[in-house]
Amino acid sequence: MLAQYGIVPRDDRQLARNAHALFHRGGQPRYGHHIVVIDDRGGRLGDLVIALMFVSAVGLGPFAGILAMTVGSLGSIGKVYAEAMEAVDRGPITAMEAVGASKRQIIQYAILPQSLPLLTSYTLLLFEGNVRGATILGLVGAGGIGLELTTAMNRYEYGHLAAMVLCIIALATVIDQASAIIRKKIT
Repeated sequence: MLAQYGIVPRDDRQLARNAHALFHRGGQPRYGHHIVVIDDRGGRLGDLVIALMFVSAVGLGPFAGILAMTVGSLGSIGKVYAEAMEAVDRGPITAMEAVGASKRQIIQYAILPQSLPLLTSYTLLLFEGNVRGATILGLVGAGGIGLELTTAMNRYEYGHLAAMVLCIIALATVIDQASAIIRKKIT
């Protein structure tokens, strides 16, 4: 199933095509272009659908939620990482290729320093979304705070429910403010 959605290569030939597409030198550089196409297919399924699949596969509980959030995040983060790395200035890459730098050196010294602010920003944004999404995933039995919210609603424990909702709002606000501060410092 993971191969169907492009999370892992189906066979050695696909792995070779991914590697070739990652470092294709002909024409415009395509660092990660093939990975963008593959990962975009995995991001089309909603988090709730993925959570329901994992709940039926591994049972109720937080493990299903962790798997659902991981698979759901891989597609989107892979896509935005590849786009951020493709958007870098071509000058340093060309200069490093001219002096015979290896692919690792080109990525380490030309691509990552230019794309690091965007990568950090996207990572923080995904983290914020996953914290909020964890609340919803519990409603389908995938564990987390959503399961506690559902239990409190079913037991009519409104004081406990209100405290959890206030904690979720406070946590989301703190994460949002902290990520804004971090983004401001790196840009």
